[in-house]
Amino acid sequence: MKEKTARSIGLPILSITLLGVLWLAASYFLYYGFVLIMERFVYADHPSQMPMGIVRITFTAFFALLYLLLLKIKGWHLTKATLMVGPLGVVIVTLILSNYQHMTQALLIVSAFLIVVLALLRVFKKPWYYYYAVAVATMTALFYAWPR
Repeated sequence: MKEKTARSIGLPILSITLLGVLWLAASYFLYYGFVLIMERFVYADHPSQMPMGIVRITFTAFFALLYLLLLKIKGWHLTKATLMVGPLGVVIVTLILSNYQHMTQALLIVSAFLIVVLALLRVFKKPWYYYYAVAVATMTALFYAWPR
């Protein structure tokens, strides 16, 4: 009985916490690499003129669409929950950074977004570890994007 409990609870927690956060970090590095390439080749003469807001939103939308395509695959719920941490964290960071000057507004927008995500998880009757993935993505994204 303990082995089944360890596998049904321990494996999702370990997988989402470790691999999900690594995937979130990899997502940030992909974004940063994309920005560096754009600054180097597209805006080489004037890197400061690069429209960071548009680049951030475009990258986030592309990343979120890739995850939505992944959701079409049947089964693999733990893998999909683990991979949800990256795009969800990137979306939360983008929402915060897009409204960085008005943190109250940013937190309201992030809260509304998370309510929609949690409602969709409930409507589609996803297992508990999807909710845990939302919590991990949210906490990590807030830690990263919170003003210092």
